[in-house]
Amino acid sequence: MEGGNASGEVGANASPIFLTKGAYVAIAPETCRVGPNKEGGTGHVLDFHGDGTFDVKYIICNRVEKNVRVGRVTSLNPLGLSARRTSPDSLQRPSLLSPQHRTTSRRAQSSSTPSSLSPTAFAGPHGVAKVIVGSCDWSIFDKDANPLLKCLKDGRKKNRGWMRKSEAVLRGIELVKKDGKPRIQLTDEENLVLVEIVREINRLKLLIRDWPRKCNPRADLMHAYGVGMTKLKSCVSVFHRNNLSTQRRTRSDIGLTIFNSEEKRQRVFTPLHYFKKAQKILQKRLLGHSSTMPKLQRESYHVKEAMIL
Repeated sequence: MEGGNASGEVGANASPIFLTKGAYVAIAPETCRVGPNKEGGTGHVLDFHGDGTFDVKYIICNRVEKNVRVGRVTSLNPLGLSARRTSPDSLQRPSLLSPQHRTTSRRAQSSSTPSSLSPTAFAGPHGVAKVIVGSCDWSIFDKDANPLLKCLKDGRKKNRGWMRKSEAVLRGIELVKKDGKPRIQLTDEENLVLVEIVREINRLKLLIRDWPRKCNPRADLMHAYGVGMTKLKSCVSVFHRNNLSTQRRTRSDIGLTIFNSEEKRQRVFTPLHYFKKAQKILQKRLLGHSSTMPKLQRESYHVKEAMIL
């Protein structure tokens, strides 16, 4: 029928149902002998057909299934299943004073459900971050040594780059490339950690003025992170000039080749390039007849070729 409703029976109880356009229903899956199987799901009624079937648009993926039989309807109110049932035929939520209304504490729910966060997500700072926090709370009137200076000094006997390796393990940073070669350049996260350490060292320099005896934090940091003095001196200024970002600059000539860029061709094919290319061609022609030349002349041509190359 071409109206706005359809009637039929649901499940084994064979209770009559009444469908209208826009009603939400749960459709059971169906195995077909010819063609792909029908997955079913939860959706709303779109339209009705004269043979008693109807079209359904499922909530997931906005998938539309046509000519659905009324016998595949498993529920007439799938969105009300989350409410508590006081009886098999009632979907009303029980009263707060009812003994059936039992709420579980949040602590019990958090202990029973597995958390997707790591165990150290709420355990406080670790590694260098913990040392920097202790250094910020340190005062020149404290009897103990500064935590950051002590940590860098204790690492002198360790291998070069020991702090970078420990931070990489803690932060999940790969120090080896896909081809098996070690990664020399620092990542964005490693650069940010290095900037914070240098900042704390500069702050301590203003407080202490003169470093204690046998204390050289910059040299110790170079050994701990495996970087040079130029990197330590420029990392903070580069961080400020780069708009407080540790991301690397992108090249301005990305995608430009000698085939699609006139500027690239002029930079590559200079007059000096043409001169060297002409000299190489000339030397190859002369060396092709070197077998008939005297030994001294042949050696002079070899010397000229080496100078040009």
